[in-house]
Amino acid sequence: MVHHLSAAERPRRSPLPANPFARFALFSLIGAAGAVGLLGVAAFGGLDTHDPNADPADPGTELKNDLVVVTPHEARIQSDELGTYLQVRVDIEMRGSNRPIPMGNVGGSLVVHAEPTGESVKGPEINFERQPTGYVSHLQPHAVEESAVLSWEIPQNLDVDDVESLDFVLHGIEEIPTTGNRGTLWVGTKDVVGAVSLPLDGD
Repeated sequence: MVHHLSAAERPRRSPLPANPFARFALFSLIGAAGAVGLLGVAAFGGLDTHDPNADPADPGTELKNDLVVVTPHEARIQSDELGTYLQVRVDIEMRGSNRPIPMGNVGGSLVVHAEPTGESVKGPEINFERQPTGYVSHLQPHAVEESAVLSWEIPQNLDVDDVESLDFVLHGIEEIPTTGNRGTLWVGTKDVVGAVSLPLDGD
């Protein structure tokens, strides 16, 4: 009597080549493709899930990118006849250039996040303790400015009563040549190099 194998009993044919040399070649090809894929993911930051802004440091922590060194100390909300501002008192030094750099260039890497809403603002103005009557247009090379004040105008969609603290975030910055040999521009990047959590003054 002949026993016919059911579908479940039939041996499954392996999808791999029967020839051992062919199998080795196939595994080598798969391994190489996987390595290339991992390198590509790593190059674009896909494997690095750490965000410095997710774990900000304490006030007084020094942060630096390729242009400036900044130490944030305290935060406050300031109102006057011109408007309402988020302000952070910092020590700041411009080390990445030997010529004056417009504050508009530097400000692209200086961002505050109003917490707990997470609303972010970049591009602050700056004034110095030694020059309190007006905002400063340029940072001078290798000049340490202590107790400088960075000011960001509050966005219209942000209610100051909802702000409990500020996260000061320093982004990377790149030097980009301009056309016609007219110098360079410094442009902030999306990369976060460090963050400091600052309770509002008086909290």
